[in-house]
This record gives sequence, C-alpha cells and structure tokens, in this order.
Amino acid sequence: MATSSIPAGQSYIAFISPDALQEVPVSTSTVHDILIPMYAALYGVSAQTMDTIVKGESDYCEYQFGDHDTSFGCVQIHLPAHPDITRAEALNVFFSLNYLAQQLSEGHCVMWSTCPLAVNSP
Repeated sequence: MATSSIPAGQSYIAFISPDALQEVPVSTSTVHDILIPMYAALYGVSAQTMDTIVKGESDYCEYQFGDHDTSFGCVQIHLPAHPDITRAEALNVFFSLNYLAQQLSEGHCVMWSTCPLAVNSP
C-alpha cells in the first residue's frame, strides 16, 4: 500500500474501492461534498438544510467552540441542553453530522438558530 500523504493526527475517511484504498481528509469540501449528502440520504433529509446549518454554525470547522465554550463542533451541539452527549462526541464531525441529520429527520430543525425553516424538507 502507498504511503499516506495525510498529515499525522488529521482526521480522514477511508473508502475501499475495487482499485485501492482511498483516503480523503476531513476538509470543508469533504464535509460539504461527501459527508452532508451521505448523512442527508441516510436519514432522508435535505442536504441543503444540513449544509446551511453547518455553514452558519461553524463555517464547516469541526473544532468550533461557541456560546462561551458550551457549544461544540461543526453543528454547535449545546452540551448543557444535551447531557447525554460528550464534548468529544460533539467535536467529532461524523457524530455531529449524524446527530444533525437524525434531529432533522425528527423535525427538530429549530434547535439551531441557523435553521432555514423554508427549506426543511428533503
């Protein structure tokens, strides 16, 4: 297998293809072009709504801190309101996007101030 060009400590997604293992860094384009559409499809929600929320909450930054260090991650999960979610989970882009998609599928878009109510359907 070829040596990875991803810097040490950088999050990445590994895809197995018939040709080779492909490593994709978790970047703005990865979140926008791959992860948001994937989670939107998984939960049957609008990728556009997810994208608007992530852009507005963190500008796609998976290590974003807000609300006086009480909200974390790319979707700004407010930990005091969600004691069952850890800071590490909120900072994990995969957990956060899955959580966002799940919440949208249950009709909880308005828990984000950046929720585009007019676009809250798949």
